[in-house]
Amino acid sequence: KLRAAGEPPADWRWPLDGELASVPASSVDARVLGSAEDLAAKQAAMVAHATQLWVADGSAGDVIDTPRTSSDGAPVPFCLSNLITQPLLGTESFTLGERRDGESGLSGETLDRLDCLFAEGR
Repeated sequence: KLRAAGEPPADWRWPLDGELASVPASSVDARVLGSAEDLAAKQAAMVAHATQLWVADGSAGDVIDTPRTSSDGAPVPFCLSNLITQPLLGTESFTLGERRDGESGLSGETLDRLDCLFAEGR
């Protein structure tokens, strides 16, 4: 959807195939779908770290003197210092780093811990 909305912000570029870190959907153990409020908080947190990444939300600041914007209706893009455009998404996916022998997916206990973790601060 991001590419369909037009060109990336000035001086940024689209990622090449395989350039963004990802895992196959079949490897994802849990997905968290954030609300509009969660996405706004994520965006604000990213904007607050302007020495590490840039968000094309039209804002300028001490580090970014030229505001970047994206096309209306597209996900808000961001980039790291490599200037590769990435969409700011409201869904986070997680893969269990280490599994015990015979374990598949997330246990009920792990899901309860994740639920507790994501509920904090709301």
